Amino acid sequence: NSSVPKIRANDLSRFNENAANSKTEKIKVGWLCKTGLNNTNLQKRWCAIHDLKLFYFENPRSEEPNGYVNLRGAIVTESKRIPLAFEIQTGALFADRGMEKRVYTFTPVGAGSICLPNPRHF
Repeated sequence: NSSVPKIRANDLSRFNENAANSKTEKIKVGWLCKTGLNNTNLQKRWCAIHDLKLFYFENPRSEEPNGYVNLRGAIVTESKRIPLAFEIQTGALFADRGMEKRVYTFTPVGAGSICLPNPRHF
């Protein structure tokens, strides 16, 4: 997908190491489970929040993200479908500016829902 920014998972982790002794805001990273548009099973993804975007990767060593969620103007709510999950609705406030309107569902790994590992890496 050419619209996905080219950023490596390792670069985001290194950014945190370099920011440890400065006033630079640290990037939040960790495992979450995510549902997809076509595959609605929860899939384990390495996630990082940077520059108002939630990037999701196959694993912490991935060369580029599978995709990202633009958090600017997004609405975050508790999921009514999956226990302990949250939903991020994008485009609700900026749909008229060409932002994709979509709902992403994420849940913490080990939150009680079955989160499938990516078979290509585990």
